[in-house]
Amino acid sequence: MMHVWTKRIAPDEEALWETRMEMEAEGRYAIAQVVGQRSLKLQVYAEEVALAETLHKRYGGAIEELAKESWIAQGSPGPILVKIRDEIIVTSHREPADRAALQEEYPGRCILSIPPELAFGTGEHETTSTCLRFLVDVARERQGTPWEMLDLGTGTGVLAIAAKHLGAQRVLGWENDPLAVPVAERNVRENGWSASDVQIANQDVLTWDPEGPSWDVITANMFSEILIACFPKIRRALHPEGTLLISGILAEQAEETLAAAATAGFTMATVKQVGKWVTARTV
Repeated sequence: MMHVWTKRIAPDEEALWETRMEMEAEGRYAIAQVVGQRSLKLQVYAEEVALAETLHKRYGGAIEELAKESWIAQGSPGPILVKIRDEIIVTSHREPADRAALQEEYPGRCILSIPPELAFGTGEHETTSTCLRFLVDVARERQGTPWEMLDLGTGTGVLAIAAKHLGAQRVLGWENDPLAVPVAERNVRENGWSASDVQIANQDVLTWDPEGPSWDVITANMFSEILIACFPKIRRALHPEGTLLISGILAEQAEETLAAAATAGFTMATVKQVGKWVTARTV
């Protein structure tokens, strides 16, 4: 059962709540403008009711239970507004006027428009949002040094598009689902990049045969069994000083998955669990 904790907050308290939720809710929050009102809506989605109850006891607000069917239907409550560090805003808004308003409200931040789709990855899911936070960290570490990124299982293309905005010189996103490929391609265009800036390809990673080290950063937000099968290939494709970022790992599969990564030669310097999902990165 999924639980959502909701609280209305004042616009001038937004930065304070963002800081609190980064620490207390492990970044699993969304802040949305309430249509027709000055207040903002802060929501935290929790697999465990204890987190929602702790927030309710500490800050008030309300808790709602969501059955699995309701969670799927409401998994992208509109409008989506996910804050990634102080670098990126992921929104569901498509209209230029709405995006321009967000840019004015958050000057200096990259506004990514990723509407809810059949393809995976709107930015609000624990795996995607944590990957985005790690990716911001990687980009900062590589600032001033050219870098290129391969995104395995790109879905909506959100990680690939974010990497380009964060300074990657070359970005390639691979997706095995033929229905997701045109979604990612459209998102690339609607976020201001050409097909040559962020290349999207229909590619099955299980049939991939890397020719050698080609990438500075590889992101792979995929199921554990696919990650385990691909670790040796990723090892061959990643530069020796490169960074691997993985997610899509259920907590109960983390030990096996991280052990397979170690067998392939990867040392995961940071492992973060948010809800039932685990994300990890090398140095």
